[in-house]
Amino acid sequence: MPGMVMFGRRWAIGSDDFVFPGAFELFIRLIWWIGILVLYSIHKGQFNCDGGGLLHSYLLVLLILLAAVICALSSILYISMKGESASNGGEGKENKNAILTPKKWRGGVPVCPP
Repeated sequence: MPGMVMFGRRWAIGSDDFVFPGAFELFIRLIWWIGILVLYSIHKGQFNCDGGGLLHSYLLVLLILLAAVICALSSILYISMKGESASNGGEGKENKNAILTPKKWRGGVPVCPP
C-alpha cells in the first residue's frame, strides 16, 4: 500500500495499517461507552447532591462525544478495510485524509477524559 500524503508530507504508513489499531480502539471505546451508559441509566434520577447537575451534564456530554468518536472510528475502519487507496487509483485517500485530520489535530487523545 503506498504511503499517505497529508499536511504536504508523505507518511510512511499505508491506509490499510489503520484496521487493527482502529478495531482495537473501537472495541475499547464501545466498552467505555456502554459502561458510561449503564452508569448513567442506573443513577439517572439520583443527581440531587451538590454538583449533581454538573455530573449529569458531564455524563451526557461524554456519551455524545464518545458516540461521535465511535462514528468517526467506524468510518475510518470501513474505508481502510475497503483498500481504496491502491485499487481505485488513490480516490479513497482524500476521504481518509478528511476523516483523519481532526483526529491528528487533537492527537488521538479523548477530548473529555474521565
